[in-house]
Order: sequence, then structure tokens, then C-alpha cells
Amino acid sequence: MISIFSNTVTFAKLNQDLDFLKKFCLKFKDENTSRQMSNRGGYQSINIFYGIHPELNGLVEEINKHVEDYAINIMRLKEKPSVSNLWINVNKYKDYNKAHVHPNSIISGVYYVKVPKNSGSIVFENSSDPSKYLHPEDVIEFNEVNSSSWEIKPKEDELLLFPSWLKHEVMPHLNLKEDRISIAFNT
Repeated sequence: MISIFSNTVTFAKLNQDLDFLKKFCLKFKDENTSRQMSNRGGYQSINIFYGIHPELNGLVEEINKHVEDYAINIMRLKEKPSVSNLWINVNKYKDYNKAHVHPNSIISGVYYVKVPKNSGSIVFENSSDPSKYLHPEDVIEFNEVNSSSWEIKPKEDELLLFPSWLKHEVMPHLNLKEDRISIAFNT
């Protein structure tokens, strides 16, 4: 048996200073305007490039270790990509991101700085869409092969890496009192 056309999402706990990163992200938000990309509501910063904000260098260096491992061991790439740009997301009640991909990059990811209760999951779409062929009542158990989508609940201090062409969306943040804060990036 072989698995063809698979997409792998990896997880890693980074053990970063979350209080420091929360303060940095919120200060950045207060000092810079939001852009409109896939986000519907919420704040999304402009692209931040490595070295411009030394406060993020430690985080980026840690992410790059995992990106290198993913590139070599999962994607089997010759070149070792590194984070080329990143941006800050701050979502309030009902803010979300519509389905999208990350063109002009190879590996994308998100690092979760603050994840209060009811933060909303990231949902990956299966480009083959088995739901066109399978009825839910015909399936014993949904898995990586027969699912049309795959939901991952975010956790604080967790890094997710995935192929940039893997379509995904972020479900609405449903916490009235606390913001969800994440840092997304491309290689």
C-alpha cells in the first residue's frame, strides 16, 4: 500500500515567553493599521520581515528549526527554507479567516500566542473532496483518507506547519471577553 498526494500537518510546542509575545503583538496592533487579506474582521498586520523587530528573532529562529526539519524529513526538499515573512493576527468575537492558500511559498504555519476558550479551530480542506462520492451514513469512521475537511483546535504555544497549497480557514472566534492572538508565516 502507498499513500499518494498526502499533506502533512506537524505540531510542536515551542516554550516561548507568551506574556512577552502577547504584549508585543498588542503593542504592534495599536501602532500599525490592519490589512484585509483572508481575514473577516479582526486585525492582521502588514508583513514583518526577519530582523526588523529583534523581539521576534528568538521565535523565528525556533520556528526555522522546525521548518528545516519539515522541509527535509517530510517534504524531502534539497533547499532549507526559512521564514520569509510573518504577520500578527488578533481576533475578537466572531472574527474569522475565509478559506485560502499561501501562494509564492512552500511551507506555511501559525504559532498560537493566546488561545482563550471558544477560539475557533483551523480547518484544512481536502482538495479531492470525498463528500462528492461518499455519504456520511456509508462511513464507519472519518479519517485522513475519507474526510472532506480536518479540524484542529489551537493550543497556546503550539506551532503548526503545513504545505502552503493546503487550503484552510479559521473558524469564528466565539469568546466575548478575550482575543485570540496568533503569528502566521510563510517560507
